[in-house]
Amino acid sequence: MAIMAGSLSRSLRNEIRVVGHAKSDVHALAIANAAMQTVARDLLTQADRSARTQVRTVDVQEQSIAVRVLPLAGLIDLNSAGESLLANMMQHAGQIPADTAQVLAKRLIAYRERRLGSGLAGRFAALDEMTAVEGVSYELYARVRPLLTVDRGAGRGVNLLAADVPVLAVLAKGNVAEAIRYASQRDGGGSIIDATAFAQEFLDTATSTRMKMQVTL
Repeated sequence: MAIMAGSLSRSLRNEIRVVGHAKSDVHALAIANAAMQTVARDLLTQADRSARTQVRTVDVQEQSIAVRVLPLAGLIDLNSAGESLLANMMQHAGQIPADTAQVLAKRLIAYRERRLGSGLAGRFAALDEMTAVEGVSYELYARVRPLLTVDRGAGRGVNLLAADVPVLAVLAKGNVAEAIRYASQRDGGGSIIDATAFAQEFLDTATSTRMKMQVTL
């Protein structure tokens, strides 16, 4: 009986901890959503939206929350990026050999250009659809997902002003130091920044009115 009572006591304590963590997660999600909605509302009121990645701070429930806003022009679009850009993304962000990355880039393009019953190209409707492509494991997908979009609109390349460091590293063919240097100068307000480290074939000056937001609590 004593052993059973001790086991029950431990079980109850564990359940209380689990419930406590769940409540904290729900609370954090609510705060994050409120912060993003506030920033989205502010962006909609602006006549001229910046093409640059930016960080906005808002107050939610007496907490100062930083929201990172990334225009989709700073991401790699699975539905429009060229083979070379996709191969570099797979190699440097996906951490796979160059020859394997080239094969997967060809398969990604073949998948998005496949013809459906309507005669239209298939395209990627969502990022997780990547895992339907032969050779794209979930682990590989998880590594490259933060760099990708399927919904940026115009443009085949990436706008340097909008790209975050991981994407910049791909554009610099794996040169992380150059990516960090460029991002630091750009985000510090520099008007003339050396961009020669980035492959010109990967770049695009197109902007996007669509944004991705990141909140860290």
